[in-house]
Amino acid sequence: MLKDLVVERIKQSGAITFCDFMEMALYHPTLGYYCNEKEKIGRKGDFYTSANIDSSFGLLLAKQCLEMYCELNNISLTEVNRQNSKLTIIELGAGTGQLALDIIFALHTEYQFPLDRLQYVICEISSVLKAKQEKMLAPFLQQVTWINYDQLSNYPRSIILANEVIDAFPVHQIRWHNGELEELYIGLDSKNVELKKLWQKASNDKLTDYLKTLKIELVEKQIIEVNLEAIRWLEQLSNALEKGFIIIIDYGDFSDHLYSPEHLEGSLRCFFQHTLKTDFLENIGQQDITADVNFSALIYYGQKFGLKLVSFIRQADYLIKLGLLERLQKIIEEDPNSFQSLKTRLALKNFFIPGGISDHFRVLIQKKA
Repeated sequence: MLKDLVVERIKQSGAITFCDFMEMALYHPTLGYYCNEKEKIGRKGDFYTSANIDSSFGLLLAKQCLEMYCELNNISLTEVNRQNSKLTIIELGAGTGQLALDIIFALHTEYQFPLDRLQYVICEISSVLKAKQEKMLAPFLQQVTWINYDQLSNYPRSIILANEVIDAFPVHQIRWHNGELEELYIGLDSKNVELKKLWQKASNDKLTDYLKTLKIELVEKQIIEVNLEAIRWLEQLSNALEKGFIIIIDYGDFSDHLYSPEHLEGSLRCFFQHTLKTDFLENIGQQDITADVNFSALIYYGQKFGLKLVSFIRQADYLIKLGLLERLQKIIEEDPNSFQSLKTRLALKNFFIPGGISDHFRVLIQKKA
């Protein structure tokens, strides 16, 4: 069991930061949540993603990628088929491969983009998920390449897509207590058997720098999550790109909302069999652990790394802008009474009705010129 490995590590080296614990829980090479064989996404898993609600999500993102391709090549949509340059899309953390499949299929069938000029690159750290993606994308394996993060610079002119990726990065959980910054650690009880939570001095000066840089002030015992990995990751993406776009889709908000006094306990949560959990010391390696994304940090550090802010918008508004309502109307007009039409229409409504899947999601688009 993964818990046993965590206990053994603490016995050998002492208490570990929550960030290190989350790294083990999610990404241990064989037992971590995202690296083991457990079903994660869909009815048999622990949660749904927008890509698994309906293929329209991928179709609309395909349209966005095509528009970005035209901007990068300074052409109009009518001139696409007179070009020879490739459209390169890099998806980071592609899950089951469903979104990749929907984007490729839509580009080919809906927008008649030539497959021989499409290069779909997937950066995936989980061998288990990569195997699922290869199976899902079997019809388009000639268009798809799998790479590691250190190979991103091989594709300097690209559109990078990260859908529900950053929320699963290991985070530091910190609080302000008695005039000092403290960090959550995981240690052992007096019998060296059970895991327990400990608040100790912050492990990293970068945590203090983060608060100062983003002008974040905490009240007594207020808990927040700090995603230092997201900053390093964004710098890596910017360094790899010479010209292109980065599309980040995730749940979160600006720091003044995420870290307001109304949110004293932070945003950390777990998902297990479609049930929201709060105890991350349960089901280690068998449940997802996630935290809201601070988009203020991504925008600030993105600009510092040479990325221009293009837009920041609610996912529902973003999809509507790309033509979600027109697609819904088209489905109603073409096939108003069939079961499949009704199923699709109900799925699409989830993207824009209050309380639907898009409610807490935001879309950040940045550009490297």
